[in-house]
Amino acid sequence: MAVPLCPFVGLEPFSEEYAKYFFGRDQDCEVIASNLSASRLTLLYGPSGVGKSSVLEAGVVPYFRRETEKGKRRKRPPKFALLTFRAWRENPVDALKLAVIKLFSEHHPGAEPLAAGVTLQELFRQWTERSPADLLLILDQFEEYFLYHCCPARSRIESIGC
Repeated sequence: MAVPLCPFVGLEPFSEEYAKYFFGRDQDCEVIASNLSASRLTLLYGPSGVGKSSVLEAGVVPYFRRETEKGKRRKRPPKFALLTFRAWRENPVDALKLAVIKLFSEHHPGAEPLAAGVTLQELFRQWTERSPADLLLILDQFEEYFLYHCCPARSRIESIGC
């Protein structure tokens, strides 16, 4: 997809393809990337509209891609495999499993693929056993999971027409 003449994305978050237009958050990107690299769980939270998704997609993701490319030039295997996931509406668990399987096959062409018909926990176990790269999973807009799947009160409200 070609970048339009006007690079401003309005209320949409900056995507990786717009990274060259995303600036002024270098320190934030470095801190987030460092936390993702060092911790088993990193939470990035803040009010809606402050740029969390933009800093992840246009700052942190390109940072990890650059680090991976540096490692390749030095003939080192990648330390990390990064997956950003935000498909919460339909069946997020199955969609996440498919995304992990696809990422594994991209990082390990020719390797035995991860099994699709297993639990998410089993899929992650397979990843850690078969890959030298740590899986960094960014669950962007995770609050939408609760919006679409976990709110019985919401279902009751919708059923009475509110």
